[in-house]
Amino acid sequence: MDGVVLLAHGSRAPGWSEPLRQLEARVASRGVRARLAFLDLEAPDLEAAVATLVREGCTHLKVAPLLLGRGRHLEVDLPPRIEALRAAHPQVHIEALPALGTLPEVQDALVATLVRLVVDRDA
Repeated sequence: MDGVVLLAHGSRAPGWSEPLRQLEARVASRGVRARLAFLDLEAPDLEAAVATLVREGCTHLKVAPLLLGRGRHLEVDLPPRIEALRAAHPQVHIEALPALGTLPEVQDALVATLVRLVVDRDA
């Protein structure tokens, strides 16, 4: 069974993650096992989200960074955590996806939305 961890940065600001929780629910409504996790400051962390998906029977997991670009977290912090998760769950294939904001289709959607918001004064 496939699953995805939607990996966000994290914040102490109340309510900031609500749009991400809505995204998690929308992905799950499409029949994909999805769990939101945070790199910093908030629970659940990556390891807890992976453990939950493994308990639910997932054997193929993708970690999808909900970030616009690559930075220290993705370059330095994430790779050893992915390796540790692979060691902890050898029966599970775990793959890190690129930062979603670096994907052309995501950039296209952002451009279209930004142009609409700038040009359409009623938006």
